[in-house]
Amino acid sequence: MRQISISALAVAIYCAFASPAVSAAATYTVSNLPTFGGARTQAYSINDRGWVAGYSSYAGDGHRHAAVWFGGAAHDLGTLGGPNSSIVWPVKNNG
Repeated sequence: MRQISISALAVAIYCAFASPAVSAAATYTVSNLPTFGGARTQAYSINDRGWVAGYSSYAGDGHRHAAVWFGGAAHDLGTLGGPNSSIVWPVKNNG
């Protein structure tokens, strides 16, 4: 059995209770993102507007298409001429 030090336990307890105003102000909503019908979909990033970026594939097509989700729908950004594209970095652009 792994033992935890008293100081590590004290830090964990402090972090959990030290800033209740910050944790009380944060509100999150979890929802399922629509797909393009394929077997592969992955979200990598979300910005301040709630837009989610990543990729999705179409049914019968194994290629990744860069996608952004907003307004309750998935929007295909295409593949930029190649077989695959994706938005894989944490994108915080609100525009």
